[in-house]
Amino acid sequence: MQEVLFGVLFDVLMDTTALSATPEPVAKLYQVVGSRGEIMTSEASARTASNNVHFARTRHYVGTAAVTELKLVFQGYWVDTTGEKDATSGYTIRCNVEYNGLSKRVYFDGGQRDGYVTAGAAFYASDALLASEFGLESFPAGAEVWIRAERQYAVGGLPMFHQTTAYETAITGERYVFGGAGLTTSQLDSTGLVLAGSGGWSAVTHVWLPLCIIGKPVSKMISVGIVGASIENGVGGPSGDGLNGGGGYMRLALGNVGGDKLARISLAKSGETAKLFVTSNLKRATALAYVSHAIAGYGGNDYSTGETWADTLPRIRQTWAVLKQAGVEHVSQVSLSPKTNSTDGWITAANQTPRWGYEVGGEWFGMGNDTLEASVASDANLDRFIELAPAQVDAVVTDRWKAPPKATDDGTHPRTEIHQSMATLAATHISALKAAYQA
Repeated sequence: MQEVLFGVLFDVLMDTTALSATPEPVAKLYQVVGSRGEIMTSEASARTASNNVHFARTRHYVGTAAVTELKLVFQGYWVDTTGEKDATSGYTIRCNVEYNGLSKRVYFDGGQRDGYVTAGAAFYASDALLASEFGLESFPAGAEVWIRAERQYAVGGLPMFHQTTAYETAITGERYVFGGAGLTTSQLDSTGLVLAGSGGWSAVTHVWLPLCIIGKPVSKMISVGIVGASIENGVGGPSGDGLNGGGGYMRLALGNVGGDKLARISLAKSGETAKLFVTSNLKRATALAYVSHAIAGYGGNDYSTGETWADTLPRIRQTWAVLKQAGVEHVSQVSLSPKTNSTDGWITAANQTPRWGYEVGGEWFGMGNDTLEASVASDANLDRFIELAPAQVDAVVTDRWKAPPKATDDGTHPRTEIHQSMATLAATHISALKAAYQA
């Protein structure tokens, strides 16, 4: 069964026989173990007989503990600024995992080579691929694995993508190609770089990959889910997986926590508000059941869409409750980022003016962040507050972006250098969480 009602899924996922309203943390049978989980964010045009088969080779790393088996997870939904949306079309999926020069087949639904992801499926997992297939007892912590995935749509089907542009800095060894059913030569059982320009395959820039990789660690392994909006999604800097210099502060942080690459899934969507997330989260909550920690970054878009702080604060608190109810053990909230106008293109701090409510002591940036920080002590669903302002604001006028050099191009989103500084700061918090959890 590809999509399971969330309440049933939560019961079978956990090693427990009874759940209270606020359950004690319990061991997960499976959890996110791969360093790179992403949602789909768009649908493209209808496929023809010449482009309805897509092939991708994508890079992933095992998290901070050895893992005895892997399962690849795919989705039949996408997320836009109106919330979670069922895909228009389902698709056939075939996969191999490539590790240490070997390429091993992944099976679905009890031994079938072909899986099928139905339109609307929240969480379609493969059968387990055991480390013993590679002659190992376990995949080592930090192991680099490559997913070779081929999906096929019916002619007329609408494919989903994580993004429709290539990463500004390519990931060496990664490639996306397309062709037509019956016109292409399979590359699933091969190793190394995917061929383009032969075998019926043509290169494409559109990025797609599994929703996440889950598995069974041999010891406690931190795994992190990200929810939030454009800043958590990396807007203002180059796109990427956090290991190619792009992807935004959160992917960058989780890709280098004291040298470790953490298991994570990014469920953030540019433009999303807390108001929207609390009404459209059930499919993503299914995936959040497989992480130990979550980091939330809502609030800024609520302001930008005309919501009041009085209405937004309860919704932010509700996002923490959603995360805990999904089975997340530890929830962190990041601080609201500055919002300013400028008369010189944000080249100097002096010529910036904080937007209303974002001035020192203002209802949002000042008092709002103070309230969020205080909620760690007053709200059982929030465990940590991550203050990012030291990486963002001017040392003297602390309600304005750093400058010079300029830190933003629009007064809302940090530039690449600030994303990197925010990542360093966030990683210090995440390092403490990792140490406490894996102790």
